[in-house]
Amino acid sequence: MAQLVDLSDDRASRLLILSPGGGVGRPLLPLREAQLMWEPASVWSVTGDSVHLRVFTGLVGWDARLTSSPGGDRLQGRAHYLSDAIVRGRAPDSESLSLRRVLCNPTWRRPDTSASFAARREGTVWFASQVTRAAVLNSSVALPQQLRRVDVLGEYEENAGWEPLVRRVTQAAEPVVLVSAVIEADGRIHPSTVNVRTASASMTSVPRAAVAALLRQVRFTPAQRNGESVGVLALLTMELTPP
Repeated sequence: MAQLVDLSDDRASRLLILSPGGGVGRPLLPLREAQLMWEPASVWSVTGDSVHLRVFTGLVGWDARLTSSPGGDRLQGRAHYLSDAIVRGRAPDSESLSLRRVLCNPTWRRPDTSASFAARREGTVWFASQVTRAAVLNSSVALPQQLRRVDVLGEYEENAGWEPLVRRVTQAAEPVVLVSAVIEADGRIHPSTVNVRTASASMTSVPRAAVAALLRQVRFTPAQRNGESVGVLALLTMELTPP
C-alpha cells in the first residue's frame, strides 16, 4: 500500500502519495494542477535509513531528508524551500518537518508508476492566463489528413464558459474532440500530457494514444512570457475529417 504523509492543516495540500515507482501524487489537488504542475517534478527515494523527498513545480516547492521516528509512524527531518528566486547572501529557508504515515483511501488517484513516468515532460508549465502571448496554430505547417481543423482555446475551465463549451462539443454534428495538453516552447505537443476531455456524440470511441499521435504532427507558434517562449497548458478542439 502506498503511504500518505501529512503536510499541513489544509487537507488538499497536506496529502501526498509516495508510489513504489518513485512518483509523488497529490490526490486531492485539481487534476490538471497535480498532473501538470506538481507530479512531473516531484520524486522520492530511499538511501540507507533516509528518505529523500522533493515536492516541486519547477518554480516553487521543497526538498527534505527524513528518517523514521522511534515509533515508525512518522517521517521527521528538515525541509528546504525551493524557488527560482535567489537572494544573494541568503541561504534558502528551511523548516523542521514531521510527516504522519496513514493508509491510502482507495478512492484517491494514484500517481503514474508506469514506464511513461520517466518520459513525462520536465520544466515549468504555465496556464493561459499567465502568459503574455497565447499559443496559436502554426498555419504554415499542414495538418495531417485526418484533421480538418485545430483551435487553441483560453482557460474555459476557470469561468462560466466551460459548460457551454462542453455542450457545444458533445452536440456537434461533425466529429470533434476537446483535448487539454501542454504546448512546449518549441511549438510541439508533449504526448504524455494529452488528455481527452470530451467528444461529440458521433464519435463512438476516442483513444488517447490516437489523439496524441495526431497532435504530434501539428505545430504551433508557442506561447510567450515576457518575450521568452514557454510551455503552456492549452485547451484545444480538434475537428476530424469524416470517414
